[in-house]
Amino acid sequence: MELKKISKVLSAVAISTLLLSACGGGGETKPASKPAEGGDKAQEQGSAPFPSVVKNDKEAVKDGKLTYGIVSGGPLEGIFHPNFYGISTDAEAMDWFYPGLLSADDNFQYTNDGAAEYEISQDRKTITLKIKDKVKWHDGKDVTADDLLYSYEVIAHPDYKGVRFAGINRKIVGIEKYHKGETDKIEGIKITDPKTISITFTEPDPGIVSGIWDYPMHREYFKGVSIDKMAESKQVREKPIGFGPFKVEKIVPGEALSLVRVDDYFLGTPQLKQVELKVIAPAVAAASLKNGEVDIAMLTEDQYEQSKESKNLQLIGRSALSYNYIGFKLGKYDTAKKTSVMDPNAKMADKNLRQAMAYAIDKKSIAEKLYKGLRIPATSVIPPAGKPYHDKTLKGYEFDVEKAKKLLDDAGYKDTTGDNIREKDGKEFKITFAARNNNALAEAYAKFLLQSWEKVGLKVEFLDGKLHESSKFYDMVEADNPAIDVFAAGWNTGSDPDPSGIWAKEVGFNFPRWVNAKNDELLTKGTSPEAADTKFRIDVYNEWQKLIHDEAPLVPIDYRYDIYGVNTRVKNFDKTYGTKVGYHDIAVTEKEPVK
Repeated sequence: MELKKISKVLSAVAISTLLLSACGGGGETKPASKPAEGGDKAQEQGSAPFPSVVKNDKEAVKDGKLTYGIVSGGPLEGIFHPNFYGISTDAEAMDWFYPGLLSADDNFQYTNDGAAEYEISQDRKTITLKIKDKVKWHDGKDVTADDLLYSYEVIAHPDYKGVRFAGINRKIVGIEKYHKGETDKIEGIKITDPKTISITFTEPDPGIVSGIWDYPMHREYFKGVSIDKMAESKQVREKPIGFGPFKVEKIVPGEALSLVRVDDYFLGTPQLKQVELKVIAPAVAAASLKNGEVDIAMLTEDQYEQSKESKNLQLIGRSALSYNYIGFKLGKYDTAKKTSVMDPNAKMADKNLRQAMAYAIDKKSIAEKLYKGLRIPATSVIPPAGKPYHDKTLKGYEFDVEKAKKLLDDAGYKDTTGDNIREKDGKEFKITFAARNNNALAEAYAKFLLQSWEKVGLKVEFLDGKLHESSKFYDMVEADNPAIDVFAAGWNTGSDPDPSGIWAKEVGFNFPRWVNAKNDELLTKGTSPEAADTKFRIDVYNEWQKLIHDEAPLVPIDYRYDIYGVNTRVKNFDKTYGTKVGYHDIAVTEKEPVK
């Protein structure tokens, strides 16, 4: 289930809206027998064939305990801080105890319902946040404006090794000078009182109401820890503290977290007394739900099929802000210069080769047959749930074997030996493909891709002859393992439409290492003052989506639904976009899971 997450470099709201994203079902309500059909109708509003909130009208049990399953093909990395984590499963755990300060509506625009209220200046260059009085860290100390300032001082520091210093964060007045070590203060961030902070940007940016970094960092708690050592510190790995409705009591590294409620949580005492978060393998998610081992878990498509008749479950879901894709390695990341550098001699540098591999994939069969109709063939790198910026007019790479073969022929990839395998200009040509072993269908999916490319005459082999556990896979991709030519991965895109956190040449998450002047131009225009006009911004991102399609540094394969199995004893579990702040009101109506 792990998708590498762009949301971590964009908005605070993105984490809560993305990680635990589906909900619905309830009572006698049954999900649709199959999802909405593919194409424009299904994509129009990013609709899902599931309700998004559980239905349970029974009275809640006092001081209940709930077990939440984190579905993962590997262990948690155990980096429990928003400034440092690397995979979505760690963030899924943090969603219970470390929220952002700001809440958002169903259009992913900030509201004042969260831990802080905000105001925007008339020139739209400054956002002022006022943290609410009862918002406290789990050690009892107040969450302060200085803690948010400290978070920015960390992510923008020259010694910071993470990826959060991106997008709108880089437009704060004076922050680039701070980042370069030319000053020890960030000019554009001002504290007016212990609970109030203003952040001023160099120009108006539409992300000011959806994409700022609003995760404070407890300055006092990290006292004495150097910035380059923070990600490995006990404050992150062993004893993380946040300001959410539950606090961490115990961690079993890689496997589980035990949480207890925070009685004086600013939105009210949580209904649950204890929450257990435990890692479960994708292949046993359905069984774990059915036998009551866990109360809630996200389901892969094959596990959904096993769960849809279970009487003790409600199945809920929503269209995910994510896509799965095939990426092509085009260069390296220069860590000294902090930028991607393309290699004109890279094996995948030929755009015709990349496009041919895209046309060779029958995405419709993947969505309808392999995933039982629970996915939609992808056409763009902005998913339908990212309304209104998803370009519905873009058709994507439609399955066309003959077009794939012609592109390869024209580019000099021809079978010169009569073995049905193409050579490049008469020389042996082999592609190495890396894929994740992240769910029960992963191997079938990866082999389908290999067979698709084989049918157009390309010799493609698995890296090391096998699929890899997700954390190891992403480590290799991010490190530009020279053996990898092509890789199959996924992105959660975040609720802020600005895609710079994945696609800017400066960011480490630009895994293809693609550099393009037009891309730079459009990313800049998408966050310019003119982009405050929604139509202008839509036009910019439509042009940008077409550029990605034409250049094919990666090719989106499918959009998915976030599907959850929820025990019928669970109450108030709601994953509708923009309706919930934290998990304080989740409850259970039976002492033990219904089996």
